[in-house]
Amino acid sequence: MKYTFIRKTLSVLTSFALLISSLAAVGQTNPTEKPFTNYSGRWLHTESTIPDSSGGELIIQNSYPKGGSQYTDAIGRTFSYVIFWTRVMNETADLIELTIKFPADSFPSTSSANSYVKVFLPPGKMTLEKESLFNYGITDFEPFLDAGLNKSTMRHITIAPKEESLFYTASLFHLVDGPTRTAYVLKGENLFYTINNGSGHDTITIPCGTLISKKLKK
Repeated sequence: MKYTFIRKTLSVLTSFALLISSLAAVGQTNPTEKPFTNYSGRWLHTESTIPDSSGGELIIQNSYPKGGSQYTDAIGRTFSYVIFWTRVMNETADLIELTIKFPADSFPSTSSANSYVKVFLPPGKMTLEKESLFNYGITDFEPFLDAGLNKSTMRHITIAPKEESLFYTASLFHLVDGPTRTAYVLKGENLFYTINNGSGHDTITIPCGTLISKKLKK
């Protein structure tokens, strides 16, 4: 009887410890990860913060992809494409001028022989209310490709102090498989667009523009 009681007691204690451990694991979701700025959705992938000398900061947020649809061009080449959105928040006292341009060129990928990527700035206004929509609410993207597959795309955006801008970027893949993650990265005043397979490997880095801060006259 004594040993039976001890075994039962140990069993209860072990079950209790496992329960506490399980509850702790559920309750600790990335406990050291900083929450995203002014965002409560589920489609944001990365955020970078660039402080300025006056105590303000510029925030660049990059989304996860949506899409994966197939597109066939006029000569029979087959592509897959995904849509991303980016949010630039100007929490400084200065005016921000953002210029982005992607060439008509394609960029080689290491995924397989003859694989490559093309990047576009589709028209349309992105808002956070469109997050739940297919392709983040972009419509008529394939007619856009029909007319502009071999053309460069450019966007010039001015962001006033304490304002923000959201815009789309699309990646078109030929003979490239697997997940895709992208981000706009600022180095000084130069802007770069990075594309990788989700693990950080096989990264393509594309110089794509500038982000210039201009002091406002007082």
